[in-house]
Amino acid sequence: MASQGKVALVTGGGSGIGRSAALALQGDGWNVVVAGRRKEELDKTVGMAKAGGGKMLAIRAYVGKAEDVKALFAETKKAFGRLDFLFNNAGFGAPAIPMEELTLQQWQSVVDTILTGSFLCTQEAIRIMKSQTPKGGRMKAGVPQASGEVRPEPVMDVEHCGSAIRYMASLPLDTNVLFMNIKATKMPFEGRG
Repeated sequence: MASQGKVALVTGGGSGIGRSAALALQGDGWNVVVAGRRKEELDKTVGMAKAGGGKMLAIRAYVGKAEDVKALFAETKKAFGRLDFLFNNAGFGAPAIPMEELTLQQWQSVVDTILTGSFLCTQEAIRIMKSQTPKGGRMKAGVPQASGEVRPEPVMDVEHCGSAIRYMASLPLDTNVLFMNIKATKMPFEGRG
C-alpha cells in the first residue's frame, strides 16, 4: 500500500525496532526522517533504504533536549513540508543494577529520553500537523477513509477505561493482568492511532 508521499518521523531510528520500522515505511513509499543520537547508525539506516521507496533523511537529535527536538522538527518540515506520522521509539532501560544503587543521573537519563522525549516530539508533531493541509494525525471530527469520504471515528466513554484500571488494581498480589485492550467497539482496525 503506497503512502503517496506521506512523511514519517521515527525516533531511535539508528537500530532495532526504530530501524526496522523506518525501513518498512520507506519501502512502502513513505518519506522517512530517522532521528537519534548516533549519526553513524542513522546513516547506516539510510544506507539500507530500498530502491523505489520513499526518501530518507538522518538527523542527529537527542529527544530529551527541547532545543534538539525543535531543530529536528524544523528540519523535517524544511525537507518535506509536512508530517503525517510520528513513531516515538527512542528509549533505553536503566542499567541492570539493584534499584537502590541506581543514581539520579541514570534515572533522569532514562526518563528524559522516554517520557520527556515523547512529550516534546508529540508537541512538535501536533504543531506541524495542525498547521498543514491536509492535516496529519487522527482528528476527532473525521479522517479520510479508504473510500475517500471523511468520517468521524468511533469513540467511547472514558469511564470504561477507569473501570478497567479499577478492576486491575483490585486484584490480589498473586494475580496480574498482562494485556487488556479497551476500545470503541466500532473502531475499524486494531493498533490504529
